[in-house]
Amino acid sequence: MGVIKVAIADDHKIFRKGVILSLRPYNNIKFVQEAENGQELLDGLAVSVPDVILMDLRMPLKDGIETTKLIAKQYPHIHIIALTMYEDERFVSHMMEIGANGYLLKAQILLKSNVPLLKLQPKVIT
Repeated sequence: MGVIKVAIADDHKIFRKGVILSLRPYNNIKFVQEAENGQELLDGLAVSVPDVILMDLRMPLKDGIETTKLIAKQYPHIHIIALTMYEDERFVSHMMEIGANGYLLKAQILLKSNVPLLKLQPKVIT
């Protein structure tokens, strides 16, 4: 398996840094972009296209929902994992409909900070 290029978009810098730090031990993961909103993420795709995007849903300027729609249309090969505080199935189903491939609860990541992020399985609604 080759290197997995990952981007993260979240308006909370400390959360982004924590996720990046938790994945640092894995040699097959390389963070190619870090953005604090959807517009910054979209701008960065002109420079580097990741394999996976960890996408917060609520961000300023351009939120994760609008950004996911755009990326799913322009870059259908990118896997988008929604990062959310909400486990509302209707909300998550909507994310899947517009192009997300799965989701992780932020609380799951934060509460299990001693567990590597790779061991947390993204949930997929079918």
